Amino acid sequence: MPGCPQCAQPLRPLRLPAHYQRQVEIELCTACRLVWFDHGESMRIDAPGWIGLLQQLAEREAAPHPWHGQPLACPHCRDPLQVRHDRTRYGRFVVQACPAGHGSVQSLAAVLARRGLVRPPTPAERAAMQAEPQAWACLNCGAPWSADATTCGHCATPALLVDLVRLADSLQPLAASREAASNGRWATWGCHACGQPLDPTREAACPRCSHPVMVPTLADLQPLLAALAAAWPVPGR
Repeated sequence: MPGCPQCAQPLRPLRLPAHYQRQVEIELCTACRLVWFDHGESMRIDAPGWIGLLQQLAEREAAPHPWHGQPLACPHCRDPLQVRHDRTRYGRFVVQACPAGHGSVQSLAAVLARRGLVRPPTPAERAAMQAEPQAWACLNCGAPWSADATTCGHCATPALLVDLVRLADSLQPLAASREAASNGRWATWGCHACGQPLDPTREAACPRCSHPVMVPTLADLQPLLAALAAAWPVPGR
């Protein structure tokens, strides 16, 4: 198993579902919050695979030494990685890729952005974050950060929030119902300000306390990710 391009510790393999009922194996360094994709791997991961990746990352603690974007070397051939400009339908991105075609390295924030799952906080969300004692965590490295900061003091990543509507729309089965209620109670989410049951994919603010519907940490995504994962049929059944 190759070593992390930054800390040289062995990368942890993670096998994920891919298109056409296949699987793809990517490599993670949880200490640096880096993801290594072999050539073409990120394009082959299907929606259940992305859900599984997010579930794995949401369980991790803050990265002790996150990547700050400095030049790295390919974990396979050790050649210097080259900065390349990539583009998805969600925008343009800068990645460091192996010139020999072995793959590319991305930070967690870049992985989320390439899928269109993050966005900057709105002014109303900023105000709500500053008015409450809730602990917020950087979506890239997991470190706590002040709600009035524009970048993370640990990894210098811009302040970002999970785009809950886009996450639910892009990761649920096309034929799945968007109803989240069970026996009259919302099954996937509770307002983290007052506990009011709500649907985070359809309500921008809590109907009881008017607090914006936001994710303070990746761990808060787990109930929604579990509901999305349960909506997908099990292959072979």
